[in-house]
Amino acid sequence: MKCLICGWEGKNQRSISGHVVYCHSILANDYKDKFDLFKKCERCGKRLSENCKGKYCKGCIGDSEINKKECFIPMSPTFSYFLGLAQTDGSMTKSSRHRGKFQLELSYRDRHILKGVSKIIPCNYTICDRTRKIIKLNGRVYRNKKFSLLRVCDWGFRDFLEQCGVPYGKKSDIIKPPHLTNLFIPDYIRGLYDGDGSVGFTAQGLPFLSFCTKSELIKEFILQYVSDITGKPLRKINRQKRDNVYNIMIANQDSLTLGNALYYEGCVAISRKYKKARDILNNS
Repeated sequence: MKCLICGWEGKNQRSISGHVVYCHSILANDYKDKFDLFKKCERCGKRLSENCKGKYCKGCIGDSEINKKECFIPMSPTFSYFLGLAQTDGSMTKSSRHRGKFQLELSYRDRHILKGVSKIIPCNYTICDRTRKIIKLNGRVYRNKKFSLLRVCDWGFRDFLEQCGVPYGKKSDIIKPPHLTNLFIPDYIRGLYDGDGSVGFTAQGLPFLSFCTKSELIKEFILQYVSDITGKPLRKINRQKRDNVYNIMIANQDSLTLGNALYYEGCVAISRKYKKARDILNNS
């Protein structure tokens, strides 16, 4: 058979991919790059074997970045609420070889909300329960307290959450409102309140909604939203000296306006806080 490039016919020929034939001199010089005779790895450029049917070499196939699946969740009230809850009660960790997990931990009595928000997660997840023998919460010591966990280990999902404003590691000081188009702001703020907020009545029977945060940007975002819906000037508050946190306290008529905007009928929320918010509105 003749060489398909130079036309030479002889014994020093070689078959590529089983049916294309080239002479030895063509294979030995730079023509092999010019005519792209050999199949190469699309990632590192290494020459692939004749029997290789894929696009990557063995070394690249072992890299998890090639097997990474992109994740995207369309914007919705449920996803906006999930972002707020993830920034307060969620956590993300990572280690070598792109391993890691996202975890959302709530009290066992709030387990229903984990099942509600898990419907928008497009990858594998687990919901489990665990009991801590001794734990300190808000200055109190609890024994044998039960919690529920939503855990997602998918790398693409974690990267998507990070792009949406949920950072890795300690986040109380650095969280900030997501800069996303079509973000449902009332649902996002409701997620923040369900995580680190309180809803109810004071000892004097006055309605209130309060929220604690260390983040300067989250504090400004909530105060600006309260100013927008109430029509009142923007408030200025300082950090508490004891805990170095901002305690945003909304009471009286402003709490009714805020509660009606956040905890509207049929919204996704922790049931006990939703009931308190509706009691505030019904008793006004």
